[in-house]
Amino acid sequence: MLELTDANGPDALEQGKNYLLMFYTDWCPRCPPLIKTLNDLQKSECAQFEFAKINYDKNPEAVEFFAVIGVPFVFAINNKSVIAGWGGLIAKEAYLKIVNIAFCPPDKKLSQSEIDALVAIGEAYATAGPEDAESS
Repeated sequence: MLELTDANGPDALEQGKNYLLMFYTDWCPRCPPLIKTLNDLQKSECAQFEFAKINYDKNPEAVEFFAVIGVPFVFAINNKSVIAGWGGLIAKEAYLKIVNIAFCPPDKKLSQSEIDALVAIGEAYATAGPEDAESS
């Protein structure tokens, strides 16, 4: 896991690698479990990305550049381009599907029905909260 800052972040992202970039804070109660989840996903069999985190409170230039309005907030970056971004905490399975969509080889891409299921999981978390979404 990389720790990026306003100073080293631009150089790291200019390398053209695939990243999951997470904005976090030290006071955020949902950030440590999400950091662990994303770090674990980096070790999955088809993961072709690096997990990087950046402290929201200590890196105002990055916060402004990515227009982050809260934490946790995660971006999928593929070859210097942001391809997805989402705020809050969603199910580990949803993060796994996002990783598969964004960073896995073409022969391991998800079908449209799997993508639709991912969207539904995210919407359930956004409207009902994690406890209610997991039970549905």
